[in-house]
Amino acid sequence: MRRALVLMLLIVGIGAAALSAPISGYVEVHTWFDKGGLDWFDMLIEVDYTISGVVFGATAVFDYNSFEHLSFTADGPLGPLDVHSALVFDPALSAQTPTFLSWASAATLDLGGVSLFGLAAVQVVDTSPLAYGVGARVGLSGVVGDLRILAASYFNMFEDGASLYYYGYDWLTSHLVYDLCGEWLWWDLVEDDECSLAWDSAMVYVDFPFACLDVSVWLGMNCEGFGGIRAIFNGIETGLSWLAIDELWIDFEEDAKYVRLTWDVVLADLFCITPYFSLEGAGYTVIDGLTLNALLLEYSYNGVTVKAGEIFDNTWLPGYLSSGPMWGFTLDGTIAQDWVYGWPVLDFDCVYSYQYDEFIGIWLDGDSCCGGTFDVSVISFFVTSVANGWTTYPAIFDWAETVMAIDVVIGTNSVLGLSLSVYDKGLFWFGISVGFSF
Repeated sequence: MRRALVLMLLIVGIGAAALSAPISGYVEVHTWFDKGGLDWFDMLIEVDYTISGVVFGATAVFDYNSFEHLSFTADGPLGPLDVHSALVFDPALSAQTPTFLSWASAATLDLGGVSLFGLAAVQVVDTSPLAYGVGARVGLSGVVGDLRILAASYFNMFEDGASLYYYGYDWLTSHLVYDLCGEWLWWDLVEDDECSLAWDSAMVYVDFPFACLDVSVWLGMNCEGFGGIRAIFNGIETGLSWLAIDELWIDFEEDAKYVRLTWDVVLADLFCITPYFSLEGAGYTVIDGLTLNALLLEYSYNGVTVKAGEIFDNTWLPGYLSSGPMWGFTLDGTIAQDWVYGWPVLDFDCVYSYQYDEFIGIWLDGDSCCGGTFDVSVISFFVTSVANGWTTYPAIFDWAETVMAIDVVIGTNSVLGLSLSVYDKGLFWFGISVGFSF
């Protein structure tokens, strides 16, 4: 705690030194208790200050016995450039002394519809012993008529053209350092522990829409020469109103060719029930059946929302004739997973537990005192099978756990949260959280 206060004062002092810089920040403290006492403590300190449109930020995270995370960011315009930079430290690597992990900086320049971008990074590539490497990339993207072009060249940096193509450059720069369900991560960019910017690879994406489908062509090159060609066809209609081909990939490599397609089950607009289907079959071309994997119900009226869900199989992969990653329920009453065919989910929802396959919950919101608001939720989880780690059925009605939470916003800058969990043996855990902005 003493380190937290010292760090906060240091950051605020630096911000105050910039006389014209408006200082803002956020402090959040979470504590969880179980029957044995304090189980977990987490304190988040965020401070931001702005100079000439550039937002400088600092984030520090502490738990009850360690210094967990420290990062600094800068985002905004610098002359004609739009810059993003993140400096990340991990205090856990070296006896609570902040150890440098990553410094990545990116810049974009728009010129007449063409965006030029570059990114350079110094990152740790091995922690035992510590070893660092330097990497960079440069590229461009733009649209000419209906033609979309993306090209990049990599220097001791992992080639991630697919992420750039699907998610965009802004998504990449926003993930130079990011919070993933309470765990702070940084984007792994540098390939080897080298300090020379040796050229590794280059890639080009060309995207063109036809009348009946969209066509994308990817060309890759590396130090050995030809890196491959990929043709991607999107939005192919099958003549069946309920079935479409979402993507067809044809990969041409130096000594092989691969074909892969992704199916899409097309559903009509539904009122309050969402089904989750997957296709069953052999390979990518034979469909033997349609499997209902989950159902989600949601209905809202006058500030009250009722949700319920059932998961029949939590390892399906939408559109693919194969098993995929685990699915589970969130405390917001949604069905989520952590990865979609190897790519991070853009809007990530944190699964509370993969062991539960049924839930019902109620959410309420309204106005509180002093111009604030409140949110109340009660969600009960059930286990209807002995799969997913259970060896016996839980309590009556297959009930496993109930989580209750209330968040009260006081005024415009403070929030108080209370939560607790009960299960068949009594109290599971109890939590208190406090947050305020300035």
